[in-house]
Amino acid sequence: MAEQIEKSTIIKLREGESTALANGNYTTTLTKPVTLEQGDQVRVHTVILDTSTQDLINIANFDDNGVANGLDVSMDILRWWRFSFQHRPQVDASGNPAAAIMSLEGVNRADEWGLRDSTGILRPQSEWPTNKRYFPALLKLLGVGNADIWNVQDYRLTPDGKGEQQCGGINLDFKYIDAVTGLETNLSIPCPFFKASKGQLLLSPNKLVVGQQPFATIPGSTSPDLYPDQSSFILTTPASVLQAARITPPKFFQGVVGDTTYSPRLNPTAETYIATPFTRTLSFNIPNKRYTPGEMATYMNDRISLLDANGPAAADPAVQPPKDFNVNNAFMGTVKEMHYYVAKNHAGLRLGFFPEVDDLATDATQMLIFDVNALEQPWPVATPAIPQDFFVGAEQVDLAYDPVLQKIAFSSIHFPQYVNASSGGASGTGVPGIEWSRAPPYGPAAGQIVPDYSGASFTRLAPTDFWRNQIGFQNIIIPHISSKTSFQSNPGNILGHNPLQPAENPTPTDAAATPPSGAFVQGINVVPTVGLNITSAYQGLDLVVFKSDTFWNPQTPIPASTWAPGDVGTSSTLTTPILADREFNVSNNDEGYFLIEIGFKFPQQMVGGSDTNNTNRSYNNIQSIVGKYYTSPNNFLQDQGGGSIEYQHMGEPQMISDLSVRILNPDGSVPTNIDLGNRNTLFLEIIKAVNITTAPPPKNPIVPIV
Repeated sequence: MAEQIEKSTIIKLREGESTALANGNYTTTLTKPVTLEQGDQVRVHTVILDTSTQDLINIANFDDNGVANGLDVSMDILRWWRFSFQHRPQVDASGNPAAAIMSLEGVNRADEWGLRDSTGILRPQSEWPTNKRYFPALLKLLGVGNADIWNVQDYRLTPDGKGEQQCGGINLDFKYIDAVTGLETNLSIPCPFFKASKGQLLLSPNKLVVGQQPFATIPGSTSPDLYPDQSSFILTTPASVLQAARITPPKFFQGVVGDTTYSPRLNPTAETYIATPFTRTLSFNIPNKRYTPGEMATYMNDRISLLDANGPAAADPAVQPPKDFNVNNAFMGTVKEMHYYVAKNHAGLRLGFFPEVDDLATDATQMLIFDVNALEQPWPVATPAIPQDFFVGAEQVDLAYDPVLQKIAFSSIHFPQYVNASSGGASGTGVPGIEWSRAPPYGPAAGQIVPDYSGASFTRLAPTDFWRNQIGFQNIIIPHISSKTSFQSNPGNILGHNPLQPAENPTPTDAAATPPSGAFVQGINVVPTVGLNITSAYQGLDLVVFKSDTFWNPQTPIPASTWAPGDVGTSSTLTTPILADREFNVSNNDEGYFLIEIGFKFPQQMVGGSDTNNTNRSYNNIQSIVGKYYTSPNNFLQDQGGGSIEYQHMGEPQMISDLSVRILNPDGSVPTNIDLGNRNTLFLEIIKAVNITTAPPPKNPIVPIV
């Protein structure tokens, strides 16, 4: 008698035991091949998907020898400083002006900056504190004639998609030779989302670069050197990243070199200073590990907020920088510390500060230059008299995870105003808050909010994938470009000297070095946005309520027209933070399921509709559909085969030795590394029908009746 039973074979497809191309995309080679025969059934028994990355940050970097080396991250930091009443000229005990400490370079500039001259006459209004943020820049003097310097005007991006398909939405990385420093420089430019139907997208880097030989000739042009070679401005973003963002890798276009449009070669007709942002870099290593967002934020914050994050904070004259600089961190330093690093690392260059602009077409014509020689003079009102200096940068650096919003955020990367100090400015009595600007000439107008003293911003964060995708800061890079036009300083200015004096602080009264006219300055334009790329005090309704027994009376606590310790401000610890875009424990794809594709020749077919780009949505290797409804406490998604598509083999026997697995989003795209980790496992079940022969049961014996 023949009987049929079922025999199961379980095949484990574990990503950790396979050759992986990407998370959820791997091939498993079986240690023992399995043969499919007529009538065998195949189904997905169990699926366990690693969705823990939706709530974790995974650092898993190894060298060529398989040794864990962690992730090297870096931050290019551009400090800023507010030109307000704090930066007044010092006065002696009798109220007479002390030595001026800064120079204001602009079209109306007449002399060393000071509110009053020696006779007590007020300076022009254009020289009063502007209450604007100022950003430091390196200045290089060019002589008359052609310079091998070009302005990168536009960079052309071509969509790799159709119709209404969304492209871009990433940070693009470039490298070039900076025209001011002569050093290879990396640049990040945010690329906004754009639709493929709109055609090419133009970015406007507006960076001064050194042209690389040989020069390229535009077709049809009679000039052999109208444009530099494409190597002058190189897109370094990997092709795979561009393709994932649906951007075509660079091509050559008629009339331009590569995807880049350059301005004509810089041809100064007079002595001209060109500028580039003065940044410092902070780097550190993150060990391999799976981090919760709170762990990652704490680890990073502990390293970026160290007093000596960039090296020893000198306590000994033999240690550099000199002992005067009691902080060595890219986020914060002093005016003299910045001048020191310029002299040390950028010989022949100068340090200036350009104001923030509201419109990129606006030229930053009011440039500030500190007179370090004057800063070295003792502060007359101090006892004992001490040299002067100013902090520049972020005193408070706070990177943290907000469990309510489920986002990482910089709650503070600025230096707050300290207000409400006791009479005489006693140490430790001031608290963070806001002030109001002084009346002229100590400010532009009385009663303007002064929400911060100084701060920091970012011009580049590397690696891009870590900062943009894993942490989630999509648009934190501060926009900064080279001014398209120049302004002329006046002959008496510090910048009016010819030639550039070797000393860091040339003497403006040196008539022999003064040219007939002032030098031209082509500066930088920086556009900060609070809550996007800088932080500041939160300007809430409460600030205008004067905390006194007349609180009911609307008034602004206008400070005195002159600066004095103990002026009234409004205390507040609230800030406008920079929130990352990534929300943890939330998938980027919200359609509720994954598709499981197994790469063997099963005649399975899934037929769908077409998307907005008329792309046929048919998949022939889909073997399971896994819903996102059953997630374990450790953020692993498990399916017990409920979505399996069973297959029964017909025909000749087929040997299975290699199986490829791809886990896909509903639209067929590959999940990102923050949607899916690398600890995925599938179990296939092969059910064979086995015939067995059994002996028939014995017939019942006849029992005689007694």
